[in-house]
Amino acid sequence: SDEFEIEDMTKKAGKKILVNLAGLMGTQLQIAKEERNRTKDIQVGYARTLNWVINFKIPDGYTVEGVKELKTNVDNETGTYSCDAEEANGTVILKVKKVYKNANTTKDKWSSMLAFIDAAYNTSFKYILLKPKN
Repeated sequence: SDEFEIEDMTKKAGKKILVNLAGLMGTQLQIAKEERNRTKDIQVGYARTLNWVINFKIPDGYTVEGVKELKTNVDNETGTYSCDAEEANGTVILKVKKVYKNANTTKDKWSSMLAFIDAAYNTSFKYILLKPKN
């Protein structure tokens, strides 16, 4: 369990604040355009599951928008990426799971692997919006 001040993960828009909670997962793998055609089988070292639970207390005097847009779920034979987000009792709760189901995968399943890798990468750029209460 850690606590963070996320100054570099926020952007101000007048009195509104954009917060990149999903960015707290750390840098996610990005597959470049030239790497999207696979000629060899895939080796990821070992099958593994990564989990993050991020609790963000909504500051006093603010409401939050964009929580539902963080929700994502991709699950196939090569892996899983899921992000569940909810607001409860003044806190945004983000539960993220990324699973590499196999250490070795054949190249014909590359598009399945790209699906969950891309979902994780794309989620890492989504923001919630804090709006001042009127």
